[in-house]
Amino acid sequence: MLQSKIVLTFICTWSAVIIVNAGNNFTVADEYESTDGLLKLTLDLDWLEIDPGFKTESSQFGAFKTRALGGSVPGPTVRVSAGDTLEVTFRNRLTRQDSALISSQAKNTYSFPDTANLHFHGGHVSSVLPADDTTLEIGPGEEYNYVVHFPDEHAPGTHWIHTHYHGSTTLHLAGGAALCMIVKDPPGFLPAEVEEAEDVVMVLQYWHFEQLRTSAANAGDNKLVEQIEGFTGNHITINGHIEPTMNVKRGVWQRWRILHAGWYELDAGIYLKSLENEAECEFYLLAKDGIYVSDYPRSVRSLPIPPGGRADIMIRCNAVGNSAVNAIGRTIIHVHVIEDDSNIVSVEAGQMMDSPEPLTPWSPSKPLYLQDLRETEPTKDCTCGTYFEGYGTESNINNMKYDKGNHFLHTSFLGAVVERNIAGVHEHAYHQHVHPYQLIGGFSESDYFKIGDWHDTWQDKKQGEEFGYVIRYRLTNLPGKIMVHCHNSQHADEGMLAKEYVFNLTSAENGACECDVEGSIKGEGIVDKNIIIESDSPTVESSSFSLCTRSRTALFIVILSLFS
Repeated sequence: MLQSKIVLTFICTWSAVIIVNAGNNFTVADEYESTDGLLKLTLDLDWLEIDPGFKTESSQFGAFKTRALGGSVPGPTVRVSAGDTLEVTFRNRLTRQDSALISSQAKNTYSFPDTANLHFHGGHVSSVLPADDTTLEIGPGEEYNYVVHFPDEHAPGTHWIHTHYHGSTTLHLAGGAALCMIVKDPPGFLPAEVEEAEDVVMVLQYWHFEQLRTSAANAGDNKLVEQIEGFTGNHITINGHIEPTMNVKRGVWQRWRILHAGWYELDAGIYLKSLENEAECEFYLLAKDGIYVSDYPRSVRSLPIPPGGRADIMIRCNAVGNSAVNAIGRTIIHVHVIEDDSNIVSVEAGQMMDSPEPLTPWSPSKPLYLQDLRETEPTKDCTCGTYFEGYGTESNINNMKYDKGNHFLHTSFLGAVVERNIAGVHEHAYHQHVHPYQLIGGFSESDYFKIGDWHDTWQDKKQGEEFGYVIRYRLTNLPGKIMVHCHNSQHADEGMLAKEYVFNLTSAENGACECDVEGSIKGEGIVDKNIIIESDSPTVESSSFSLCTRSRTALFIVILSLFS
């Protein structure tokens, strides 16, 4: 029986919303939210003119064009719930440049500047097309229909979407092509103070024009080189602005969702400078990488969010006055705290308090894939070593550079508890797709990085070079590829990227783990059949779910069945 469903389709264009009074330039992007279990939208990758207000001591820079995702920098915020389906028509509106490095010899270097795909970073979702497969090649002028289902057991949290084609990731991320994606909290899940707090999305983006210009020149990305000619220095924007000022009310808790949409090796290092905290602001850690901490409210001195990471905090300012939020050696947000709310346009959140009241301790329930593994032994043969090493052309994982096609580092299977002994997190951001991992041991703890915490991206410059930082994760579902790479996308574009594979088998079905495969895989349990072909990448022509392509595929299957 067919059931009708209300479908809201959005085509994303720029329309930032000022949430405070006139004269205040803190803005948030448009938001799109699922309805009746579905969110359907179109995201374009295209050139967009922006003017964030970049300047140095000697120069004021004007507008320039960069590649934007969804019609703004950052793009619109997407909100879905566990159990929902996100359908994204991704349209690559770029045109191929004659100067672009696109030859088959362009391997592990900046290249293919106008080719892209999408990564649903942090989503515990399938890596099999039409979902989060970042080996897909969507060329200039092409489009692809992503269908990403969020399992019923998906934990709520703060994540993001960005382009992720090998060779062009740095050019796109360093130019701002990213947006925030939120899996909503179910009603009644949060403590009252968090549920009632104003929910503020903050996208931190780092702009380093010398690095961007060099990468673009190496890729033959002449259009970008021309656009940023004369731009110098490095800068930080929050929601597309330099040092925005934010009006808040004294004594009112806010929830800040901070996304470090990073591509460079610096952690965010966000803190309140004591000499510039007239408003007596305080903050506590609520979640990291979209996963709630078990010891909320956690007091932390700073937020060393790795590139690609996220931190949710509860923040309150207890006095009228001004405070400054700092990161990467500079002020990134000015906070102006007021008593009278008559000129505030933003939604009231919480109640005014004559004297500050502490937050209520809370330890959330978590789904099976996020259950504590500290006392759980890894499955037999599922403990492997992964070492990030090198810079520039020497970037590698386990002494190997990325190899497209049917080439894998480690393999595992459904039901396994996987352990990885990793190294290099003192200088590289260890990121893996689809399956978040728990920090188990072998490293020096801090107030931000604690044993038992969960991450999908981990970099801690306070750690040493030694091998043996231990992480674990449980493979409850979602067979397919796991992309593993440094989230300094310069390192990844130059070869610090690898693939693992989760076979669609259990131990009862002869599932087994293998370390250091360093080559091709075959046999039962492979769920995305394109990987058994020794080719570079699936393309839109071979993988698109257009009506024409579906018809050709169906005909091919019928022909095969006649000979089987």
